[in-house]
Amino acid sequence: MQSINRPELVREHNLEILRRALFLSRRATRQQLSEQTGISTVTLGALLTDLIQSGEAYEADTESSGTGRPFHVYCYNGDYRFGLSLRIQQEIPDIYLYVKILNRYGKVYFEEKRPFLHLDYQGTRSCLLELLKPYHPIGSVVIGLPGIGFQRYFREEADCQYLSLEALRELEHEIGIPILLENDINLAALGYQQKQGFPTEKTMAYFFLMKGRHAGSAIYANGKIHQGKERFAGEVPNDLYGVDWTILNTEDDEEICTALLKLIPFYVSILAPHRIVIASNYITSAHLQYVRERLAAMLGQYCCPEFELTEDFTSDYENGVRQTLLEQIKVEVEW
Repeated sequence: MQSINRPELVREHNLEILRRALFLSRRATRQQLSEQTGISTVTLGALLTDLIQSGEAYEADTESSGTGRPFHVYCYNGDYRFGLSLRIQQEIPDIYLYVKILNRYGKVYFEEKRPFLHLDYQGTRSCLLELLKPYHPIGSVVIGLPGIGFQRYFREEADCQYLSLEALRELEHEIGIPILLENDINLAALGYQQKQGFPTEKTMAYFFLMKGRHAGSAIYANGKIHQGKERFAGEVPNDLYGVDWTILNTEDDEEICTALLKLIPFYVSILAPHRIVIASNYITSAHLQYVRERLAAMLGQYCCPEFELTEDFTSDYENGVRQTLLEQIKVEVEW
């Protein structure tokens, strides 16, 4: 292990501390940064020069101290890195690509909705290069899409390409920008957790149960989404629990409750989650109350989680994409 006492390592360590402090403050004087970091104002001067020369920070107008020489104010440049998010969403019968480009503080600089067509190798590459061109430098790309696990939307066969995984991998290597792929239900669960302030030390199961659509779920535990083998955790293939969710009669309360009682007890008995969250356009609070009462009778009241209907799956999904992207392009230090 290298010693932190080596001058170059001490300098890099101090630079990371300063970068984090200025990013969080957005703007601060040298004295304020010294108080926040414990680094002397003399040392900060040289470090701030490095950040300014790289474009990561800039010096703003001076401010009056009220008693003497004015203070110099330094600002973190949120446009130093951008992030590109691609959210693929099915709006029956069509599929759309939602594009957003954000800076490090989450400010949206560009957004667009476009029809999403099956993309072969060249199509995928051209699409990404087109979106990467307007803003430079892009620090990361996050792609959210349905069925990354069980349904395998990434296919390389010539006659059924949804996106070319090969093109994404090669483009990532070529441009040196990380491309993160994630399941839409996982992203929605993260978005819900952040929006609702769900405690990171608790466990949650998040279900996507929409009329005529394949069911899906995500498992949130220990402060993160559980991925499992081949990122397969949480997938709900049809008929695994004796229910085909794509043809469920959503007008029949008994059929809805029966289906829920086939699906949910498995998660409760294995995970013992603190909360079950359901995104649905047909399940009601009355359905969940009935299911909870039956679970209490089967498993005991102490095993029953709290139930909640999320107001807007798309909002959860968008928030999850945004939070994941900002995490990818944050200041490169240990928080």
